[in-house]
Parts: sequence; C-alpha cells; structure tokens
Amino acid sequence: MKKEQPKLQAAGHGLPWPELALSRLGFKIYQRTVSPKTALSLLQAETKSILSLLQSVDEAKGRTRVLIPRIFGIEDSSRYWSLFMTVEHLNIVIPAVMGFISSLLDRQDYAREVRIQDVKPQEQAGPEQLETLKQNQMRYEKFILSLESLRSCRRHPHPWFGPLHPHGWHCLLGVHQLIHRRQIERILSAYSRGFARVP
Repeated sequence: MKKEQPKLQAAGHGLPWPELALSRLGFKIYQRTVSPKTALSLLQAETKSILSLLQSVDEAKGRTRVLIPRIFGIEDSSRYWSLFMTVEHLNIVIPAVMGFISSLLDRQDYAREVRIQDVKPQEQAGPEQLETLKQNQMRYEKFILSLESLRSCRRHPHPWFGPLHPHGWHCLLGVHQLIHRRQIERILSAYSRGFARVP
C-alpha cells in the first residue's frame, strides 16, 4: 500500500509573515555585527555538528522521509524530508552561495533569480550526500579564505531577505546551516519516538 502523502503548502510559499519580519530584522542585525571570520566559524561548527549527528545513521533510516513540526526558518513544504534530503539541500545551497559571492565580487551580473523551490532536494538522496557535504565545506572554506575582502556595493536578491551583498550571503550560509541542523535533530527525535504523533 502506498503511503499517503501529507498535505503541505507548495514549495516557495514562504514563511508566515510575522516570522518573516522577525527573521529579516534579526538577520539584518546579525550581518551588520559579525565579521567574516565569525560567520565562517558558525558555518564550520554547524557542519561539524551535522556530520557528527549523521555519522552512525544507517542508510534505510537516512532515506526515510519524516513529517516533523515546522521549525523557525523553514517553510511548510520542507517539513517532510529525510535526513539525506536535508543534507542534499545544503549541498545545493553551498555552491550556489559561492557563485553569488564570486559574481558580486567580480562585478559580473548574475542573472538567475533565486527561488526557494529550485533548491529543494530529491527524494532519492542517499548517504553519498554526507561525503559531498564534507567536500563542499572544504571548498567553501578555501574559497572564503582566499578572498581579500567581502566588501562590495553590488547585491543579489534573496527571496526572503532582499538584496544581499557578498558579506550578507556569507553570513546567511551559517545561519542556514544552523536552521537545518535543528531540522535534522527533529527528524532524529521523531525516529527515536517511532514516528509516533508527529504532526
């Protein structure tokens, strides 16, 4: 028997307005008050935590989609992912952010619109995503540390946070990693409860 799919909002629907407004304010303050080094440290710590959480997860569990309560910072359509899907999402976003930062610093136009629905993972995501995350993390660190500065007046728009300069995109990546580390913890918690009473 085919498992019934939960009824969720469409991908790209976004966050509830009060949460979005609070997120915008908090992120505006964050990117104005942290250094590139501090922002990179957050990304490194969150990636390390994610890999630690998933190091002993077996493949069957990692591929199983779980419906969790919505957490701050993710839209409704992202509540029904597997662990490996969540990591694949990170592996889509990290290289994309590198591209935005690079194009802004090189004064090249980046014409592609950023759409939330375009960075959703595939249900087929598997354990290979963990090694890919390690590689993406190393590439990103090397890229950021090779830059003399993240200063630029050029910006590229994010669908939730508006036009971001290179430092803004850099700051966003660590916060993004933190949000999805919390998502991974919720999924693992649901596993430990045998998926009981997960809304």
